[in-house]
Amino acid sequence: MLRLAAVVEPGDVLFGMDGPKPIRLYQSRNGYPQRGASATHVAIAGETGSILHAVVGGTCIEGPLSYFLGREVAVGRWDMPDKPRRTAELLREARAMVGKPYEMGRLFRSLLKTEPGRAPFICSTFVDAAFMMAFDAATPLHRDDLPLRTPFICPAHLFIQPGLRDP
Repeated sequence: MLRLAAVVEPGDVLFGMDGPKPIRLYQSRNGYPQRGASATHVAIAGETGSILHAVVGGTCIEGPLSYFLGREVAVGRWDMPDKPRRTAELLREARAMVGKPYEMGRLFRSLLKTEPGRAPFICSTFVDAAFMMAFDAATPLHRDDLPLRTPFICPAHLFIQPGLRDP
């Protein structure tokens, strides 16, 4: 299992289900330059938990979201406007599913359905609720010393498509 909300630096080692994996800098195949600390993509293989790649020191990644998804996912975070109504709606749905892993997984998958080449967003409060349900541990997404940030989750292969850089 990956550490929850680990802040990684290049060369750090995270432990996946198939053993330790070093963090490597991400290099876009489209030739996009790295864009500093705001480029926080981390890819995780859903079947094994392997760390595929990460970018830029100081990236804050979440734990095994692939537990819910059963597929390769990419996780990154950047500043997003707070949307209290949507956050409350997702949190209500998540609380209704506490103790129901299958339903939680279905909800995650439905949230991830999107048009090809576009990236969905899942609010951090919903992710917090999901981790509490599955692992009895909250992710520190809302720590006082961190800005409110929203997880970005999509199939990792979308990294190489234009338009999926930090806005």
